[in-house]
Amino acid sequence: MNKGMVSMKRTIRTTIGIMTVLLTALLLPSTVSADKIYLKNGRFYEGVVKEETPTNITISIGLGSITIPRDKVDLIKRENEQKVKQRWKKELVTEGKFVPPGMNDLAKEFDAVKSAHQAAKEADRNDHKRAEERADLLDELQQVKLHRTRYAEQFQSLSIEQDPDRYNDLINRQNKLTSRAVIINSKLKNITERAKNDRETISHYLQQLTAFKAKLDKQQADLSELHLPGSDALDDQKVLFITTLTKQTDQFSDEFQEITVPHQQHKGHMILTVKINDSIRGRFLLDTGASYVTLSPTIAQNLKLNYSPDAASVPLTLANGATTKGQVVVLKSVAIGDASANNVVAMILPESPGDGLDGLLGMSFLRQFFIHIDPNSDTLILKKFNPDSQEAIRK
Repeated sequence: MNKGMVSMKRTIRTTIGIMTVLLTALLLPSTVSADKIYLKNGRFYEGVVKEETPTNITISIGLGSITIPRDKVDLIKRENEQKVKQRWKKELVTEGKFVPPGMNDLAKEFDAVKSAHQAAKEADRNDHKRAEERADLLDELQQVKLHRTRYAEQFQSLSIEQDPDRYNDLINRQNKLTSRAVIINSKLKNITERAKNDRETISHYLQQLTAFKAKLDKQQADLSELHLPGSDALDDQKVLFITTLTKQTDQFSDEFQEITVPHQQHKGHMILTVKINDSIRGRFLLDTGASYVTLSPTIAQNLKLNYSPDAASVPLTLANGATTKGQVVVLKSVAIGDASANNVVAMILPESPGDGLDGLLGMSFLRQFFIHIDPNSDTLILKKFNPDSQEAIRK
């Protein structure tokens, strides 16, 4: 045999060896630490040693096996077989490819929770976009109302006989502004409805997640009662499965930021210190029955919001049944303690809702949170879905 053929055969053997090592690395889960068989040529294989004979060593690589001549082996470093199998199963559980017997219903429920989680994340992204759209539309609506007021003032000193062209031009401008106001209000109504659906989607997901976590806790408790720790009867597969699901649902739960809000009690009402636009603090009464955050003329003036009683054109029914009109504004930010929200719709009312109060903290702010009031400790807790922060932590 000539030297060229020998060299070619060596190259082929080397290539096959390299491909086998690469195949082994691909087939084995990346997190598994298994038996390592070191060859005399410097390469090595990872797997579980299944059979040894005087001439060969056979190792399992999870999806198949490889037989290696013993005279090629330099050293074997062994790993506990049960540990390797358990790690493989854990990897498969995480990927959703392994469900222990009797756990199919739980697996289906977890799949439903994951689907609800994705829907909630999409709803949260949409809700942020709609908040910005709402703010832009309300700004435009205020401009439309301002121009209509100016044209109305011009009409008072103008008649069609005096200047028909000017009169007709103002009529056309008024009609265009009226049409634009109708379109804006229609868009605002649509945004409000879709935002409501988004919040319901997130709320449904929170309820589903809470119920599933409670079921996991019960499963863990049942396993603990039926089997003693370390007992041979303990179903390791089920424990591993439930533990893995618990870890993943805990990550989902961490996406809800829970904030305890400081407050004072006054005649059965909660009074909170609220910071507006990162600048002015005021005393606000918590009112879940109010559709909007409301501001008194005084704090509106301190915030330089250009309040004008003549611009107050939106009708509002107060908690006591009285009706009034307010001027719509969009607040850049509203915060109580660590709970904050941007682009919050508010209304400036002609007067304060009560002595020493700067306004009401209504649902235009509160709707962005899940509200819980503990009657025993008189604690106000706001829970906000914030998946982006936890994704950043995990990355």
